[in-house]
Amino acid sequence: MKNAIGLALIVGVLFGVYKLWELYDQQTTTRQMEVKDTRHQEFGSHLQGLDQRLEQVLREAYGKGVLGLKAFLRDYSNTPYLKDPRLAWIEIDYAVMLVNKDPKQALEAFAEVKNRVPPNSPVMPRIKELERAFKGP
Repeated sequence: MKNAIGLALIVGVLFGVYKLWELYDQQTTTRQMEVKDTRHQEFGSHLQGLDQRLEQVLREAYGKGVLGLKAFLRDYSNTPYLKDPRLAWIEIDYAVMLVNKDPKQALEAFAEVKNRVPPNSPVMPRIKELERAFKGP
């Protein structure tokens, strides 16, 4: 009986250590993704193509999520106030935000940006990085 209790305690401790390690790994991965996403947003804000007067409007659109960004793109993408490469960056952000809600539309949005952007664009490294995630079925 003592052996069974001892074995149960050892198994319980090992299971607890495993769960703690799993939680640590998940938090580390999440933190790395957040840092990477922040770097992307910071880099995108330095790109040319967005009129200064629209910076605050864009921040508000990001705050509203997918629908806010969609409305922003609808309202400003065909105006002289928003051009590539910043337009492409924002459209990629939209596709990334949309991928969980509507993967087909996200794939179409990403493909449209990928086909439009020239190879020497400052947005191309991000496109190459995300290309694997946006491969069609």
